[in-house]
Amino acid sequence: PCRFLGPCRAHFVPAVRTCIALGALSLGALFLSALFLGCGGDKGTTPDDPEGGLTLKFSYSIDDAPLVMNTADYPYENAAGNEYKVVGLKHYITGVQLRRLNGTSFESTDVHLLNAADPTTLAFTIGQIPAGPYSSIQILVGVDDTRNVEGGLPATLDNFNMQWPRQLGGGYHNVMAEGRYKAGAADSTWTVHLGKVKHDPNETFYHNHVVEVIV
Repeated sequence: PCRFLGPCRAHFVPAVRTCIALGALSLGALFLSALFLGCGGDKGTTPDDPEGGLTLKFSYSIDDAPLVMNTADYPYENAAGNEYKVVGLKHYITGVQLRRLNGTSFESTDVHLLNAADPTTLAFTIGQIPAGPYSSIQILVGVDDTRNVEGGLPATLDNFNMQWPRQLGGGYHNVMAEGRYKAGAADSTWTVHLGKVKHDPNETFYHNHVVEVIV
């Protein structure tokens, strides 16, 4: 377990590999996180202000190798024997929950849109975390049920480009992965979009498919 111990005394950098299976494509997501308390600032330096911060850094891998996108060739192969490449990968993070040893938790519900092609989006910091022992971190990949509705996120260009079709329930893509693959001599486009869908045509509501990752 990781703990917030005090000013500059807690520094935890785990590398935990988890796998997000997206249809026929399996993308390994390598989550790197760094926990620190009060280092280089005033927060957490006195008992009256025992708060710290958590920085999460994300990177991605396929077959235990770092993901390389927009290649000229087709560097990856799926279980069906198709050679493929990745040209785009975006997803939301809308929930980070730090679980304490006593069963309680601290939760951040800030919205973060990560774009694997843009390194500036692959790290963010959560502040004002109470000091104490924490046993695990739960990360919600996607947009939570409350906000995954039409107009549920701020009207930015990035969010507009992640909109989910209205005829499929509206809201936003939780994960958007795209690329090209070869089947014999043919070259085709593949897309893996994770969002909302009806499990049965007679249902009156849409299921919001998100991924929960526990580190």
